[in-house]
Amino acid sequence: MPSSPVFARSAAPLALSALLAFAAAPAGAQEPVAPGADAFSILYYLTDSAGDRGRLMTTYDFQRFANIARCECGQRIEALVRILNKSGTTYSNVPMTAYVGSTCSTIENTVNSTFRRCAIGANGFTSDFQYSGQAVKFSPLWLYRGVDESLGDRNLSDAFAAGDCRGGIGAAGVWVCAQTDSLSGCQDGEFIITGTQQNNVLPDPMSTMPVNGIAFDFVPPAVDITSIDAVVGDGAVEVRWGLPQVNPDIAGYRVLCEEAATGLPGLPDRNTDLLTRPPVIPNRLDGTLYFTKENLCPDGPFWSPPGWSEEPDTTSTGGDTDATTTTDATTTDATTTDATTTDATTTDATTTDATTTDATTTDATTTDATTTDATTDTDTDGVTESAFCPGERPSTGVCSLKWDYVCSLHIGGASKSVRISGLKNDTPYNFLLVAYDSAGNPIEAGLLNDVAPRATNDFWDQCVDDQVCGNAGFCRVEPQAPSGLLGPLGLALVFLGAARRRRQGAAC
Repeated sequence: MPSSPVFARSAAPLALSALLAFAAAPAGAQEPVAPGADAFSILYYLTDSAGDRGRLMTTYDFQRFANIARCECGQRIEALVRILNKSGTTYSNVPMTAYVGSTCSTIENTVNSTFRRCAIGANGFTSDFQYSGQAVKFSPLWLYRGVDESLGDRNLSDAFAAGDCRGGIGAAGVWVCAQTDSLSGCQDGEFIITGTQQNNVLPDPMSTMPVNGIAFDFVPPAVDITSIDAVVGDGAVEVRWGLPQVNPDIAGYRVLCEEAATGLPGLPDRNTDLLTRPPVIPNRLDGTLYFTKENLCPDGPFWSPPGWSEEPDTTSTGGDTDATTTTDATTTDATTTDATTTDATTTDATTTDATTTDATTTDATTTDATTTDATTDTDTDGVTESAFCPGERPSTGVCSLKWDYVCSLHIGGASKSVRISGLKNDTPYNFLLVAYDSAGNPIEAGLLNDVAPRATNDFWDQCVDDQVCGNAGFCRVEPQAPSGLLGPLGLALVFLGAARRRRQGAAC
């Protein structure tokens, strides 16, 4: 049955009235809630020497960036801390604080002068962390050291560090607390972001290690080299060292050289690979470079905290609890680096060079030159006491560890020798073996003084010098060799002489 036109006309106004009434009714608005960890986004960036934001930190950066040199140079990290604006979620506007350090929640309310509280990176309310967020720039120093509150406040820009850049291994980062109870200050249970809880980390296909905070390594590797010597060749020297077992904390070695008489770099015309200096912001941290403040910030620190020149407080720890939990992460990286990058760069240096050097040098004469010095003053571990640099790093020479003196490519941590070519014959050189860990912290492993390359004899000339060749030569072969001399060596010389005669032709 068709609808009545009167009914249809009257139904339209009724439907519109119902719709307007529904829209005018109060909606069931959600109660504001305190933001949790899932509400945050924390992006970490590397910064340049001026403190300007560079690229996002990768997994490798989290595991290897924070070393002694970057701490001493004050190369800061920037963390952008934001609360995400989730659709349909309203956050209560509570006081919030962002800290930088390790074990911040534990130390915050601990009444113990041995432990130092973490530095404060940002203060505000929930609304201050929304939209553009809060940028927190901090030196790697704050990952390890707490604040000496007797000298100033806790804000990063004014805080005095209770210690220096030496001695710590661990992981730390940004902590965020939301004050949701009636007590003043941040309580242990109010920390919703911890220093080892990171997100938005740029993945790296070469690393499978989990990211548990920013790893900091302020300790050079242990050196267990038992001996160091050299074998000279024609314009080259093979540096060799004793290694009782592979040290997983050593990611690699470099050899530095200088002219003994002048102290000038031994290879002024090095190839481009050797000239590659450790950059302020490297494209990739692969464990093949070492860093010192003299190389990274030769003109002075990029940034220094207040009171940097004051005597550090050696009693403070700044949170050593985390240090024991992340040592394995940095150590594992050292062995991973050897597996992925070391083999490609050091195989030629250790195997090919070894056979070349042995074939062209006389161990008897060379060994005496280097071991005489080694046996004059030997300590308990077999390395000469004179084989180490002075305690205070000089401004020039191999002991300065400056990149101008680098004479080798990266050498794998399991290697025991490397050949340095391009040297001048009869010119004494000093050679320094430098070991470093995957974070790039270097340490002097052994020093050789006054090692001079020299022109070496070929196979026939050496045979004549040793008086074992009889009257035969390359251009004539004696029909009967003295008894006992025409053995394997004599036969080799006969064939070698015949071959050389064919090559030289009329020259004979």
